[in-house]
Amino acid sequence: MSDRPRSTERLIQAAIQLFVAQGVTATTTRQIAELAGVNEVTLFRQFGNKQGLLLAVLKEATLLTPLGEALGQQATQAASFDQALQRYGHLQLAAIDQAPELLRSLIGEAGQYSPETAQALGQTLQQLNHYTTQYLATVLQDQPPLLPVATIAALLNRLLLGNAVLEATAPSDARWERAEFLSQLTTLFQQGALAQPSPHDSRLPPIPAAAADLPEAIGHSLLQQAKKSSLQDYAIAYVCLPQV
Repeated sequence: MSDRPRSTERLIQAAIQLFVAQGVTATTTRQIAELAGVNEVTLFRQFGNKQGLLLAVLKEATLLTPLGEALGQQATQAASFDQALQRYGHLQLAAIDQAPELLRSLIGEAGQYSPETAQALGQTLQQLNHYTTQYLATVLQDQPPLLPVATIAALLNRLLLGNAVLEATAPSDARWERAEFLSQLTTLFQQGALAQPSPHDSRLPPIPAAAADLPEAIGHSLLQQAKKSSLQDYAIAYVCLPQV
């Protein structure tokens, strides 16, 4: 059982109810306090402002932030990267399923948010990416990925949230069946994030002998320069300098 005050529980539940019914933008702290049966000063003392309460609502609804503890348990149980992605995808989408009305409300007024509300939502997404990065880092500790783990986490969450938006708003015949979506997502990340192209891969042009024979020190220097230039240049250099 939670040790937080009953007034906190009432404020969060009142905020969820009003955010769903009339949106975050139109809802005032006075309305939330009145519905919760507490003084508005209590709301400010406990959450700082409406945006602080919004962060608490998103955490309570597990809309964008699955529990880090749950992710930790998933990571220790996953036997492979593709299995870890499947489990994470199911966990994240199941969390979003718990608050479909709130998700639709957040989407519906997205163009009306104040900078403070947009910042609160951004903080929640950053926290989600942090949890996901920790989760994937545990899974991939014996299999270094081609891309930074934080990049993989951010891309994964964007795709999952994008699919959740479609599921919440698009007609049924325009949605992607969830199991198929997760399967394709897993394949995409398995091949894109972990695949280390072979010099003999028929899909790639042959590596020039001059590049293959470069001294190691020069190869390292070229790789570092490419890394500073762009991710694409780094990937090309990585493939063309296999000994580095």
